[in-house]
Amino acid sequence: VLAVDPAADLHGAGDQLLGFLSLAKINELTAQILHRHECPRVFRPEHCDRVLVHLAEDGFGFLGKTEEAEELITRAMEIRSRVYGENHQSVTRQLGVLASLYEIQGRYTESCDLERQKYEKYVQFYGEEHPTTLVSANNYATSLDRLGRYAEAEAIHRKLLEIRLRIHEPDHLSTMMTYGNLAYVVEAQGRTDEALDLHRRSMEGLRRSQGDDNPNTLVAVQNFGTLLARTGALDDAEPYYLEAYEGRRRVLGDDSLSTLNSVYNLGNLLILQGKLDEAEPYCVAALEGYRRVGGEDHIGTIYSFGLVGDLRSEQGRVEESEAMYRERYERSLRIMGDDHPMTHSSIEMLAGVLEELGRVNEADELRAKVPASDPQG
Repeated sequence: VLAVDPAADLHGAGDQLLGFLSLAKINELTAQILHRHECPRVFRPEHCDRVLVHLAEDGFGFLGKTEEAEELITRAMEIRSRVYGENHQSVTRQLGVLASLYEIQGRYTESCDLERQKYEKYVQFYGEEHPTTLVSANNYATSLDRLGRYAEAEAIHRKLLEIRLRIHEPDHLSTMMTYGNLAYVVEAQGRTDEALDLHRRSMEGLRRSQGDDNPNTLVAVQNFGTLLARTGALDDAEPYYLEAYEGRRRVLGDDSLSTLNSVYNLGNLLILQGKLDEAEPYCVAALEGYRRVGGEDHIGTIYSFGLVGDLRSEQGRVEESEAMYRERYERSLRIMGDDHPMTHSSIEMLAGVLEELGRVNEADELRAKVPASDPQG
């Protein structure tokens, strides 16, 4: 079943960790980190700690080597705890790094618990209105959202909004972003009109304070259009998709990952509208662009194989659709592992087209790999 794909916007810290660097960039950063932090003459424990943390943050996590990254981060936390004490701010910060890694692995409950611990410690360190605490509160709310604990997430976002409205100017960037975050959890609870109003406030406030071509404004424009599309107002959504695409292309260039995100979104919308000939160049460009800019294992590349698969399915080119869905599944399996929700959703896409081809037993065997309790399967 075709649907607007919110995952394409790469929301959340875990998706950002996985999504935004190419393999070449990772290797470059790792070399820089080692050069910057390794000091043969004076090599104290905190130097070792920094190397481990930065390697995990800038290297292994992006490559999908999440077990290695987890080991590095855990070792770094042990070193910091030993050198500075368990309640030191630097130890607390690494709770967030580990939480992001767990999110990549699909371990959402554990990730949420770490975000809660980090938030509570920051409240103790800095108080509720400190910028670091406010960022941590937002991350905790996002992890609650991921678990479907929308009422709890909404309460935190509303508290954040109240604080930001009190301490900032009315159209402050952080305030407008909080309106957008609140809109997500409100929509998830079925209050679509309220969510549209919140997204509109975010978009209009960012237009006033940041300008029409600011990247944050363009994100808000895309978010408003995406929600319109999810309500079924596809034609009303199209101008916002086009504005986000044209703005990102103008400001960031064709090879920006944000621009490619808009290319993907437009292709998806045009498929939903039944404009298959118009969708074709966007879908193909999204796949080619992500492969060129992000690499073969980039999360955008994986999603784009599914997008082209959707297009081929709607065009009646079912065998080609199977090939695209199989690429999405195999890459998800290799990068994310067999227990990750993205792998499970890939299984469902491939199984659906196998059924269409009459290969029901093969489809059933695939679906049997997804745990019955998995919400993404």
